Amino acid sequence: MERGDSDGAESPLPSSRGECIPPSPATRKRTLPAGATEKGDSSPTDAVLPEYVQFEVDDVRFFSQLLSVVIPHSAGNAASASLLEGGRESRHRQGATRGHPSGAEGDWNCVFIQWSENELLLRGVSRARDVYSELRLAASFFPFFEYKSRRSGRASRGRKRRRAANEACGDAEREPGEPGRTCATPEREEEGDRRDAEEQQVMVRVHELVNALMLFGENAHLRVRYIFDEGLLTLLLHERLLGRGGSEEEEALSEICVKTFSISQHEKLPDLCVFSPSCSSSSADYLRVSPQAFREVLVDLLGSDEEASGAAGSGDVRLSVFPPPLPSFAFPEDDKRQPANLQRHRETEEEESSVHVSPVAFTAAADETKPVIMRLSTSHQAVAQEVALGLDPLLFPSLQLTRTHEHTYKLRSLLSVVPALKLATGLRLEWHQDGLLLLQLLIKPQLQTRLFLHFYLFATVTQSEN
Repeated sequence: MERGDSDGAESPLPSSRGECIPPSPATRKRTLPAGATEKGDSSPTDAVLPEYVQFEVDDVRFFSQLLSVVIPHSAGNAASASLLEGGRESRHRQGATRGHPSGAEGDWNCVFIQWSENELLLRGVSRARDVYSELRLAASFFPFFEYKSRRSGRASRGRKRRRAANEACGDAEREPGEPGRTCATPEREEEGDRRDAEEQQVMVRVHELVNALMLFGENAHLRVRYIFDEGLLTLLLHERLLGRGGSEEEEALSEICVKTFSISQHEKLPDLCVFSPSCSSSSADYLRVSPQAFREVLVDLLGSDEEASGAAGSGDVRLSVFPPPLPSFAFPEDDKRQPANLQRHRETEEEESSVHVSPVAFTAAADETKPVIMRLSTSHQAVAQEVALGLDPLLFPSLQLTRTHEHTYKLRSLLSVVPALKLATGLRLEWHQDGLLLLQLLIKPQLQTRLFLHFYLFATVTQSEN
């Protein structure tokens, strides 16, 4: 595998054999700051054990599928979300992308990885930056997860350098004739801490990472390792193969390196925690629906994937959801002779039921079932198409709709979540301020594992509240 320049100007060229040229000792060596010595600036532990993070993956195919869907699918531009098709198309484009500077393909083709001690955060963004995705993989998700902390590493050394610079600034005030001293203000210290935190965030081109995973078998045992000083994501394969006799087994080792890129100011993703229900002060309207049913609605109303992809460049979709009317319950005449306080209690329960609708109350009788109207109309269609979804407990486990929601989104925004819906076992739609639509996808690869993939869709036109 050929490596680009040390400054990241060239993209790594994957080799057909998946080999990697290990970094030279000169590249691994740490560059000391001016005025610092090796003896006083580092501990023996730091010299022996470099800072790194590594984890193991048993199900390579499922991990590859997660990487394929975590990035919003850019219909009409990006490759197919299928792992095999995406890898083939990426190999066909190697000649076209060879020699392009880093970032030429755009950050919408990269997965943002943030390392921490207890979890791995994967984030993606669409080409137009109108859809953001987020997936958190806890350390318990992996069979093995190890994070070498930087408590005694470069983070503390950076703070020591800033404190030394601040003390030198005080000396410079007593010696005004000494040039070359700059004061370490609190703003600069905060900026330095932010840069230390950003060193744990990298970008990886998803096509190159998927190509590397494709070279391994689906039943392979994979270990992923990232050393902060090298900027390379190393994939180490442990695989058992049958011998010639069919009874003996031998372990084959293979190593592939994928280059990572630092995150620039332009490529930073916004903090979307403010839109999360846990960070919101008010309860948002939500609708839980079967992910496969919602996917069929999108495909049926917006056309097939091929037809929708052709119009995804400029098409808009207006998504309207109308809450069902509150059903009227006929109480016996004896209830009319109940005390006044009990009658007021019943009225209070009816008012609360208008906020949190119980699906059992709507499905108690077939003639009382009121549908939730979900209407989608596109700009390239002369007649708006509409679908009425009944309150089936399997289709709508629960919902909370206080008003009608009518917002306009880009067609490519809604289509970007279609590949991820194939892996989901649960779906929750939430409407937030200014028409922000939050899609929470529940993915359960195992009975003990629950993953939540979030998609944030920003509306282009929002109707005033009723």
